Amino acid sequence: WPEIKRKYAEANIVLGDIPKVTPSSKVVGDLAQFMVAQNLDATDILDQADTLAFPDSVVNYLRGDIGIPPGGFPEPLRSKVLKSRGLDPVDG
Repeated sequence: WPEIKRKYAEANIVLGDIPKVTPSSKVVGDLAQFMVAQNLDATDILDQADTLAFPDSVVNYLRGDIGIPPGGFPEPLRSKVLKSRGLDPVDG
């Protein structure tokens, strides 16, 4: 559990320090669990964003399926993830 809590904080920063409401809190939690399971840190996430098998919730968030976060999407993470999957962002 302590490792999940540490990774939750790290995942939150990677995703742009987004407001935590359902479903965005789930996105952060899914990424945190993914990071623990795959033994990844924030640098790994950014460096390998185009090859990692992210949880669907993370990909959908980065695509814009649950809206646009107040500070915008984290770059270059978003571009790498979407481009590697042949996805276009959702506008608005």
